[in-house]
Amino acid sequence: MVAVLILLVAGVLVYVNNGGFIKRHVLPAIADTLETTITADDVTFSIFGELQLNDLILGDATEPFLEVETVRVRYQLMPMLGGEFYVDEVLLENTTVALKQAADGTFIFPFKLPETKDEPPLESVPEFAVKGFNIKNLKVTLDRPAGDETPAVAAVLQNINVSIPKIALGEQIGVTVTADGSYAAGEQLQATFGSLKISLNANLPKDLVIKDVNVIELEELLINDMSGNVAGVTLDGRQLKVWFTDSQFGMQEAMGGHVEAEFSAKSKLQIDVALLESPITPKIGGELAVAFNTFAQNNQTSVLDLIGVLVGDYRFGDTTISYDGAITLADNGRTIGSQGELNVQELTVASTELKLEPLDDPVQITVGHDVTFAAGKELTVDALHVSAKAKGREILKVTLSKKTTIALTPGAAGNNLPPSRLQIVSKDFDLSLLSPLIPRQDSFAFHGGQLTDDLDVLIENDGKKITATGTVDLSRVHIAASEKHIKNLGVSTAIDIVVSDFERITVRPGSLKVSSDGNVIFEAILHEAVTVDISKDAATAELPPARLTISSQDLDLMLFEPFIPPIKDFQFRGGRLTDNINLHVENGGKKIAATGSFTLDKAAFRYDQDEFGELNITTQFDAVMTDFANVQFKPTTLRLTTAGRDALVVTANGELQIKTTFGADGTESSKLAGTVNVTELKVSPGISAALPSAVTDAVALSNVNLAGTAVIGIEETTSFDLVTNLRSDAIEIGLDGFKIPPLSYTVDLSAEFAADQMLKLRKCSVVLDDPAGNLASLDLTGNFDASMKGRKSELSLISQQPLVVDRFLDMMVTSSETTGPITAPDIWAVVNVALTKVTYKTVDIEDFQGVIVHKDGKISIDSRNFKINGVSSSLNASCGYAAIPMTYTCDFDMGEQSVTPLITSFAPKAASYIGAGSIKSFAIKGASGKGTKWPELMDHLNADISFEVTGLRLLQFADGSLMNVLSGAAGVAIGVTPNDLSLQACGGRLKIHDGKVHLEEPLTIPTKAMILIIQGSFKPTGDMPGDLWVEAGFGDRLGH
Repeated sequence: MVAVLILLVAGVLVYVNNGGFIKRHVLPAIADTLETTITADDVTFSIFGELQLNDLILGDATEPFLEVETVRVRYQLMPMLGGEFYVDEVLLENTTVALKQAADGTFIFPFKLPETKDEPPLESVPEFAVKGFNIKNLKVTLDRPAGDETPAVAAVLQNINVSIPKIALGEQIGVTVTADGSYAAGEQLQATFGSLKISLNANLPKDLVIKDVNVIELEELLINDMSGNVAGVTLDGRQLKVWFTDSQFGMQEAMGGHVEAEFSAKSKLQIDVALLESPITPKIGGELAVAFNTFAQNNQTSVLDLIGVLVGDYRFGDTTISYDGAITLADNGRTIGSQGELNVQELTVASTELKLEPLDDPVQITVGHDVTFAAGKELTVDALHVSAKAKGREILKVTLSKKTTIALTPGAAGNNLPPSRLQIVSKDFDLSLLSPLIPRQDSFAFHGGQLTDDLDVLIENDGKKITATGTVDLSRVHIAASEKHIKNLGVSTAIDIVVSDFERITVRPGSLKVSSDGNVIFEAILHEAVTVDISKDAATAELPPARLTISSQDLDLMLFEPFIPPIKDFQFRGGRLTDNINLHVENGGKKIAATGSFTLDKAAFRYDQDEFGELNITTQFDAVMTDFANVQFKPTTLRLTTAGRDALVVTANGELQIKTTFGADGTESSKLAGTVNVTELKVSPGISAALPSAVTDAVALSNVNLAGTAVIGIEETTSFDLVTNLRSDAIEIGLDGFKIPPLSYTVDLSAEFAADQMLKLRKCSVVLDDPAGNLASLDLTGNFDASMKGRKSELSLISQQPLVVDRFLDMMVTSSETTGPITAPDIWAVVNVALTKVTYKTVDIEDFQGVIVHKDGKISIDSRNFKINGVSSSLNASCGYAAIPMTYTCDFDMGEQSVTPLITSFAPKAASYIGAGSIKSFAIKGASGKGTKWPELMDHLNADISFEVTGLRLLQFADGSLMNVLSGAAGVAIGVTPNDLSLQACGGRLKIHDGKVHLEEPLTIPTKAMILIIQGSFKPTGDMPGDLWVEAGFGDRLGH
């Protein structure tokens, strides 16, 4: 038995102790787990201590993620059996790693990333040691395609060599790395470096409890031989050096051997980090002394310029910065203190993109501070001093009189510190210095201005009461909005504000004025002190009321264009505002009444492909808002004129509520609900200048008036309930140039408009009246896709009264003819139609029920049972109206019918010579074709027609016809009258194809005087073809 086991173990060892086992089983198993491909050309494996893979590839072989010429690991087997791990060599030689990113910066890996799992921490680290860890000739590439606002990136770090003689806990670990590389991100960033060198030492304790910041020392990180440029700032000759030794961190940037910037931080920190704990909770405290200096180089771009072009288009000229201070950490980092002084010399800023020129008078700034922040508790400022000078004159000064503390927790006990005073004084401070701090937008740029202010901030009761008083004046403000430069703006105000407990804000009487070129264009005046309490349980009823008036005169609204939220296909182009608004504030802002008027003059905007200009809007309003959620407005009239022409007048009142809800994820959303009553609506011809061309090309409204009140209910969906009377003058329809005369409409509508633009018609009754009286009464219900995005609309159309087609045709006069293709709306509508009666001259269509479908520029109709003059009939037809020429199909069937009303209605000229008679049956099957004019219509017609005629009496011969001439010459001699040629009972089948009429069987045409038998085919649009055969005989009247 022992021998068998020995043989079995030996067999297993022989099986697994070779490279084939790794290649056939281990690598495919790893590849399946990662859901990728792993291959190796040659594998050498010995279970007793060595693994080597040659030509290892991870990922697609044509574009691999990882490609290694040689991977070798030599290890000791016997210690592993005892739980100790000793590796004698790890080698990666001639390796390439190809990293790829999406345009948004997300890395793309050709394998499945392993899932992270919460695992219990290790109680201890097993004994291990790695000797001779080496990476030789490693190359890492990075490719990222260009995004909407980001350039393509191509980076290479190559000739990477890593050498670690030994890795073992409790012993010194030395690491040396050398490399070179390049980085390219569009034309604005091209950089290479010929030499990168990293040397560091680490000594990790065996228990992995770190109590010394010097556990890792960076002897040197050196980047040499730089070249290239960043947005025009050269990198040639630059050098970067970083080190961390003896608790001191240092960084130095130099160019051409001259130091441009240096940073140092001396650590006196105490740390305690146990890496085996879960979670890791570091303990830290102590002080970090910090110093930073930059140095200007004559006639050379500085390191500040390099930083400026990396974050934006900024140049800082001869500006230099120095800082000397300290950062203290206490309470395990929850309390942070900062003390020090910042000095900025020769400060100037320039930007080609923002069109900023360097300052004529560079500024010198000094900031001294001593601040302590206790997270969640308080902010203590022991000292603060800011001074800015230009030409030796102080233009800004900020001083704090004594130590102050601001409590950050409501209700926290105070420190009983005496009041402190913060004074802020500036004189002609050039605001262009602040332009780099203002977010840039494509349509907005801030170019500068001057600030003069004198503010006094009194801080009392540990910041529970803050009083700010003083004046602020802005002058010579220069901004650009949508490529339009606005200069010489001025803002002046007197400030007197008290903030109590960060919840109650009191603003005392004062004013705010905005001027342009010395003329006041906006003014707000607070007549009485107003208090706003934002606390939840504020007793606001006892707060006194206040009055605020706001007025503007010819205010250019392009100033505010950059702040209009983006709306698809919409662009504001201009407008000037004149307004006069009175606000009455009560109950601490819980009730605000607004009355007044405003006029928007010369408004212009672009929507889609249409330009709108010379719009003028005036309105007067009277509204009340309570609890920042309910709005009531009394009758408010809005009047719109376009280029001096009346366009629209609307008067409405109502009540709206703003309902705020919070989702499960904490997101806030607001919805509008309420009722709007429209009591007046007048539409005049000038409205065409404010409507999209897609509307005005189809419909030109003249005058529309509202009679009654339209009640609009707004809920989660927009709901309409209204009964209204509208009247319009002539309406011109662009399709085929139809023109409709004046009409009156009575609409009884109940509907709701969902957020997805699906319109649900609960009820829509429309009564049309023309000058002659009632024209139509229609009821429409169902759902309609108002977005016209091709979603299915299902509707029902019912008419309870007869529709007289003659009256519709009489009022629709074609003024022009469409010759080009028609752009069909993207509407898919299925309409169930029920018409009691439709009358056309002497033809009555009754009980018409069918389905009309509009989709993809095609209209189809299907009605299986309706009556024509009391006779059952059916129709299935379609028309592709968007095509030129139009296409159509038709199936029609009609039973026995008197011919007289059909002739009278559809061929009135024939009624004088065709008398009584009837059609027993008539059917068209499978008709299709295209075109609307003869002979095109006949050339493309395909149809099967069958008919039966019981008789047709001929009253007289048509004037000018052959029979009329013959009867005049020989009619008396042979005694033939029109009645003798009246058609007797007959029938037949015709097939129309290829522009010809084919007689499917001999067609017999009997009369009293003669009998004709016709066979073959003929072409109605040309000469009779030779294959038409006619056989004639005589009837009873003439004998045989």
